[in-house]
Amino acid sequence: MAREWTPRAVAASVDLGYEGDDALMVPADKLLLREALSNLLDNALRYAGQRATVTLRARTQDGHCLLEVEDNGPGLTDAQLAHVFERFWRASELPGGCGLGLAIVAEIAQRHGGTASAHHATPHGLAVRLQLALE
Repeated sequence: MAREWTPRAVAASVDLGYEGDDALMVPADKLLLREALSNLLDNALRYAGQRATVTLRARTQDGHCLLEVEDNGPGLTDAQLAHVFERFWRASELPGGCGLGLAIVAEIAQRHGGTASAHHATPHGLAVRLQLALE
């Protein structure tokens, strides 16, 4: 996915990278996971800003697969974080998007018995994580 999104990242002046395992086997619908990761990458590239760094991570931990997209953009306030997975909610006035991307991500996680969460990145930015069972 990181390779597929590299041309868009370059066009947006964003440094896109990947950290993690070369391959993870997860009992999941491949197309739905691609949709979730595409929504996360699209949001990060769209809202992190030029010269931002976006990192896609995939790893295992405690019997789960963790898929995460983190950026070092402006991030969100605590109040905004409480709403990120709500349908039609948007934190930005920038054109594009209708506030469904992260709601779809959360729904895809739930359909796979997992969770979606959003956190502040250090020192600034946003990290959105999908946690899915490996079995």
